[in-house]
Amino acid sequence: MALVEELNMRKRYGDAYEAYRRGAPFLVPLPKWLKRGLAFPFRAVFGKTRPDRVWEVVTVVGLYGVLLISLSAYIHGGGIGATLMRLSPPHRQAQRIDAMVAEAVVATDVHARRFQMLQEVGRYGEVAVAPLVALAEGPNATVRAFAVQVLGGVGSERVIPTLVAAMSDSDSNVRYHAVHALGEIRSLAARDPLTARLEDPEDHVRFAAFLALAALGAEEALATAPGFVGTTAPWTRASAVAALGTLGSEAGLPLVLESIADKDASVRRDAVVALLRIGSPVARPALRRALSDADYEVRVYAAEALARLPALIEVPDDATVVRNGALILGNGAPPISDGVVVVRGDRILAAGPASDFEIPDGIREIDAGGGTILPGIINAHIHHGAPAELRHRFLNEGVTTVCDLGSELGEMDAFRAEECASGLAARGLRAGPIVTTPGGYPDGLYRTHINYEVGGPEEAASAVDHLAARGADIIKIAVDPTWNTDHPLPTLDLETVRAVVEAAHAHRLPVRAHIIRPEHMDLVIEAGVDVVEHLGMPAWPSREEENRLIESGNPVGGFFDRWAPDYLPRLERMAAQRVALVPTLSAVIGGFYTAEDPTPRERWVVRVLMEIVRRFHETGGMVSVGNDFNDRSVRELLPLLELEMLLQAGLSPMDVIVAATRNSARVCGRRWDLGTLEPGKLADLLVVDGNPADDLLGAVRRVQLVMRGGAIYARSL
Repeated sequence: MALVEELNMRKRYGDAYEAYRRGAPFLVPLPKWLKRGLAFPFRAVFGKTRPDRVWEVVTVVGLYGVLLISLSAYIHGGGIGATLMRLSPPHRQAQRIDAMVAEAVVATDVHARRFQMLQEVGRYGEVAVAPLVALAEGPNATVRAFAVQVLGGVGSERVIPTLVAAMSDSDSNVRYHAVHALGEIRSLAARDPLTARLEDPEDHVRFAAFLALAALGAEEALATAPGFVGTTAPWTRASAVAALGTLGSEAGLPLVLESIADKDASVRRDAVVALLRIGSPVARPALRRALSDADYEVRVYAAEALARLPALIEVPDDATVVRNGALILGNGAPPISDGVVVVRGDRILAAGPASDFEIPDGIREIDAGGGTILPGIINAHIHHGAPAELRHRFLNEGVTTVCDLGSELGEMDAFRAEECASGLAARGLRAGPIVTTPGGYPDGLYRTHINYEVGGPEEAASAVDHLAARGADIIKIAVDPTWNTDHPLPTLDLETVRAVVEAAHAHRLPVRAHIIRPEHMDLVIEAGVDVVEHLGMPAWPSREEENRLIESGNPVGGFFDRWAPDYLPRLERMAAQRVALVPTLSAVIGGFYTAEDPTPRERWVVRVLMEIVRRFHETGGMVSVGNDFNDRSVRELLPLLELEMLLQAGLSPMDVIVAATRNSARVCGRRWDLGTLEPGKLADLLVVDGNPADDLLGAVRRVQLVMRGGAIYARSL
C-alpha cells in the first residue's frame, strides 16, 4: 500500500514530491552499500531500483516474500534440504530421522550439535514422536534431557505419558525439562503430575512446575508462590508475579499487591500487568498508588489497568464494613483520610477510600468513630507463648499475632488453640525447640530445655523435617558462644547451618538466627538465613580505651571507625540479600534506655545500637518488631518500648507501623496472609483512638476494637 501511494504521489506532484521525499526528516537515510544490497533482487529483475507501475509493486512484494520465506525456512527449518525432506514420502522421512537419531546418540563431544540434531528430528512432528520417546527413556541423562525438551515442542498429546514419567527421573535436569515441556503442551492431563513436582527437592524444578500450573490456570500453583515471590532474584520474582497474572485467580492478589512495592522496577511492571489480567476492582487503591511510580512503564500499565476496571467496588450483603475512620494499610502507603475495610468471613475483601465503594443499605457496619483503622500488631519475637490465656492478654493489648522463638517440643500443639475461657486469643506461630549444636546456646547457658541439638548437616536436615512435621511455622537456630571468652559455648558451623536453611526452604519455612557477634553475621548470611535476631556486637575493648572513646567528641563514629570497621558492609550485605533484622532493642538495651540516671557508658551503648538500626534501615534493610517477651526482664505484651526505641533510632511513625505489621508478618513466614489490610489477607485489624502517623505511642495505647481473622474482640466500640 505504501509503494502504491508513493507511485500516486510521484505522478501527481512530480519533482516537488521527489524534493520533499529527499528532505523529509522521518525517512532514515541508509548507507549506500545497504541500499544497493536491499535493492539488488529488484534491480536484477527489472533493471532499476524502484517500481514505476502497480504490477511492478505487486511483483516486488511477491519477490521479497519468497526470499523471506526461503530465508526463514533455512534458519528455522534446518536449511532448504531439511525443509524439502519434510515434504518427502514417509519412508524417506523415517530414514532421515533414524540417521539423525543415531548421530545424536554418538555425538557425545558436542552437546550443542546433539541438541540441534534432535531439534531437527522434532520438526518432523508426529513422525518423530516414537524415536524421541525411545531416547527419553534411554540410559544417557543428557540425551534424555534433550529428548524431553524437544518433545515439548512437538506438542502432541501422545508425548504426555513419557513426559510425566520423565518428571520422576533421577536427574534433576531431565525433570526440569519434562516439567517445562508439559507446561508448553498445556494439557489438563498434566495437572496432577505437575502438582506433585511442587515438592521436588530442586528449586528450579519446583519453579518450572509452578509456572506450568499457572499457565494451566491451576490454583495448586499458589502453594509455592510465596517462596518464589519472596526470593532474592529479581528475575524469579518478576516471573512468579507474571505467572500469578496468567493464573488470573483473586487468591493470588495478596502476593501481587505486595509486589507493587518491590524495589525492582521489572517486578513492579509485572505486578501491575498481573492486576490488569486478574481484573478485580479491589486493586484500584494499589493501582492508583502505582500512578506515581518512578518507572514510566509502571505508570502507563497502572493507568491502563485502572481504565479497564469497574469504577466502584460492590460490597456483598454478607460482608462486614469497617468505616468512618482514617485507614493505614500497613504497606507503607500514606494514610487514607476516609477509609473503608470490607471483611467477608475471615478475610479482607477490599480496603481503600470510601469513594471506591458501593455499600448497600442494611449491611453490618462497624463505626470507627473517627479514629484510625490499621493492621493488628505482630510481636515477632516472644517466648513461652503456648498458653491461650496468655495470648488472650496479648490480643487485649492489640497484638493479634505472636511468634514464639523457643519452646519445648511438647508445647507446640498448644499454639493451635485460638481461644480460652476468657475469650479470643492472639494467633500463635511457633518455632519449637531451637536448632543448635550439642551443648550450645541456650541450654548450655540457661538450662531451659528448648535445645534441638544436631551434630552435623544430616542431623540438621532431619531435625528440620521433624519440626516441620510437628507444625513449626519457622525454624530458629542459635549461633551464640556467649560473652564468656574464657569458656565459650560450641556453635553451629557453616555447613550445618546451610543444611538447616536448605531443608527449611524445602518446607517453605523461613530460618531465623539468634546471634550476638558480628562474625556470626557473616556465617548466617553466607548460609542463606532469612532473619537475624538481636544485634551482633563486637567484643568490647579495654575499659580504658572505652572511656577515652566515650569522652571523645565522636563516640559513635569512633565505634564504627576504630572497633567495628566491617560492621556497615555487613549491614549493607544483609540488606542486599534481603535478610531482615529483628533488633529486640527493648531486651538488649531496654534497661539502659529506661534508666533514670544512666551512666555515660550506658548512654553510649544505647546510641551505638540505635545507630546500627538506623543505618540498616537507611540502607534499605527490613526491620521488624519483636521485644523478646518473657526473656529475663521483658514483660511487655504490646511492644510499646520497642516501638518507642525504633522511633528514637530514626524510623518514622509509618516506618515503625510497617515494621510492626507487614515486616513482622514477613519474618514470621506469613507475608501472604498477614500484616497488611489488603484483599485476600486474614482480617486482623485494630481501631485506635487517634492518629498513629502523628502520635504512634499514644494512639496504640488507646485500642478501641480488635478483630482477629474476622472475629471481633470489642473493647470500647
